[in-house]
Amino acid sequence: MVYVMKKQIFIYSALSIVCLSQASSCLARQKPNIVFILTDYIGYGDFGCYGAKAISTPNIDSLASHGVRFTHAYAPASTSSPTRYALLTGEYAFRKKVGIMRGDAPLSIDLNMNNLPKQLKSEGYKTGIVGKWHLGLGPKGAKVDFNKHIDYGMEDVGFEYSYIFPATNDRVPTIYIENDNTVNLDTNDPIRVSYTHKIGTDPTGKENPELLKLKPFRGYNGTIVDSISRLGWMTGGYSARWTDETIADTFLSKAEQFISKNSEHPFSYIMLVIMHMNHVWRVSIRKVKVMLVYMGT
Repeated sequence: MVYVMKKQIFIYSALSIVCLSQASSCLARQKPNIVFILTDYIGYGDFGCYGAKAISTPNIDSLASHGVRFTHAYAPASTSSPTRYALLTGEYAFRKKVGIMRGDAPLSIDLNMNNLPKQLKSEGYKTGIVGKWHLGLGPKGAKVDFNKHIDYGMEDVGFEYSYIFPATNDRVPTIYIENDNTVNLDTNDPIRVSYTHKIGTDPTGKENPELLKLKPFRGYNGTIVDSISRLGWMTGGYSARWTDETIADTFLSKAEQFISKNSEHPFSYIMLVIMHMNHVWRVSIRKVKVMLVYMGT
């Protein structure tokens, strides 16, 4: 879905990825600001403007009624990581064997190739990303070290500003990374991550189900963080760990700050917002509901 506002802001959903080439001539002429909102597991019929009846989406419907609504499109994948990979690189993920990866996997994007943020940056855009990443970090052949500045990270991909979590909200590590550095990390309490065996002494969903506010789901019985057991195990980084109830509010705030900061930039900006909430819904809380209302769902 593409919507042209008075301030020339384009908003794309995952459904419009294949239509980007059709908008390229318009981008070249107008240099509009661009906001991508990419959400897991959103289908063609999940918005009112496309016929949804079970869920009301008045704000998104308003964008469609005042802008352009695409009715013929194809998705590059049916899962999250491959979809993001295709959006950023223009390649089918399966051709590069990019699937659902571990939270400590290396960067899956070839830095020698052009990509979406690099291309727009070369056109004078300020580039930023906020939200769920899950396309790997760090060089191939080495486990990413979350205790120092991360090479082969968001800056190398082409984003001048980034505030992400490295994988998903259901797996370790449960931390934020801003501009390739772990947020609120205590260097005396280093982070270690494993997807093969338990490490550290933190309780797990398998061993300590009485500590959970949600029952383990399909093997998500690893390290407990914020009373929820995750996929995989981690130890350390206690001051850096997130609280699930504030993730949506944190991402919204960071996206707004980027847009506000760059609204007077002599060139335009691109903001990629990747929403996490539909991915293995973990908690139902007021601030998440507020975020969904803000998005119009």
